[in-house]
Amino acid sequence: MKKFGLGRSYLMTSEQGEEQDGISLEYDRRLKKPGSIVRGIVKVNDQTVRQKGIEEVTIELIGRVKAAVVISTGDGDTVYNEQHIFLHRKSTLWRTSDVRPNENNGIRTLPFAFDLPANDPNLPPSYSCRAGKSAGSVGYFIKIVARNSAWYKFKLQIYAPFPFRPFDLNPPPALDLARTHYFKKETQMRKGIMFGAQAKVIGFMKLPRATLLTPFQEIPVLIHLQCYSKPLPSSCSSNPSSFDFPLPPTSPDALSLTLQCCVTLHAKGRTHNHANNICAVGGFGDSVCNAGVALPKVECMIGQPQWETDSPNDTKKPAKEGRWFQEVIFKSSFNLNNCPPSIDTGLLTTQYALQLKVTFGGIRNVFIMLVKLGNVSSGIYSFDEESSERGLESRWDLPPFYWEVVDADDDFESDKK
Repeated sequence: MKKFGLGRSYLMTSEQGEEQDGISLEYDRRLKKPGSIVRGIVKVNDQTVRQKGIEEVTIELIGRVKAAVVISTGDGDTVYNEQHIFLHRKSTLWRTSDVRPNENNGIRTLPFAFDLPANDPNLPPSYSCRAGKSAGSVGYFIKIVARNSAWYKFKLQIYAPFPFRPFDLNPPPALDLARTHYFKKETQMRKGIMFGAQAKVIGFMKLPRATLLTPFQEIPVLIHLQCYSKPLPSSCSSNPSSFDFPLPPTSPDALSLTLQCCVTLHAKGRTHNHANNICAVGGFGDSVCNAGVALPKVECMIGQPQWETDSPNDTKKPAKEGRWFQEVIFKSSFNLNNCPPSIDTGLLTTQYALQLKVTFGGIRNVFIMLVKLGNVSSGIYSFDEESSERGLESRWDLPPFYWEVVDADDDFESDKK
């Protein structure tokens, strides 16, 4: 348990917390799903809480989305905060008026249980992110509030977060039968800094055409790069060595394919967009350094350099210039196992994308291609035997953001009394 904020607020970091002012909490913090029951026990030491002047102890189940958009100007940063509580349950556990004066001052063990909605398809998954200076989160937590009789004293608050992931409403798409979608990007570049004709790189990426992607499914990806030299005189058409820029990458580690989460935050009429890198995928670039991670096999097909004229050959008027070009094709796959489902709450929206990046010789000669993947579903199903809480816990190695859902400004307005 760690203290945060200016008042007496504490964040649970394990299932059993230390006693604070005569109050302690034990709860089940495993990954929850629709219809799960959040259970726990609150222990109240009658004598201690009365000595601290506590009049009432309440417990709440809260689901909340929040966004903080930071706008930077020459005068400094302005922070715009907005939040929405989409799930709220509350009950009273203890009142000092319920304790008779002659009653034995012992430790009360007060069990609690909250049912999560089973049929609400709009409940978002747990999520937390930094987006530059801005931030957003979707958090689920139990909150204990001990209210003091003295108005000038801070109330005691204990936050106990737990992760939540909704059900998938549709079966996984049959990607092997899906139609494909080609994406294209062309970039001009030159070997020198300022002068000389421009070469070009044309990139294609082929992905399954699916409106929804799911974790635990290998997604095929094809990357096709065509590299064209700058315009050269026709005398170079028989000299392939004159083609020295831009040469295509010939091995998977020479290019990077990065999975990104594209975040959009809205607060008080302000909007902020940001892309967070999740990880390198597909067996390209830095992904080969992921120790202990099984990498997909990358197929590589390298074409021979070919001469291409800028205009069709004419025996009466041969072309004076042309270009050397060479192409390379990589075939691989990736998965979305590290991705929470896509979120669209109004204040916080997330989608996923692939960023292809290839660096060529010279200065600032970088080919970058961004391809949006669309929505990602949860990957768990109500009929799946592995959807029990114990099964979910063993299936996911939950990343830290599932727990980073409470911070120092969580004493939101509805609690300030």
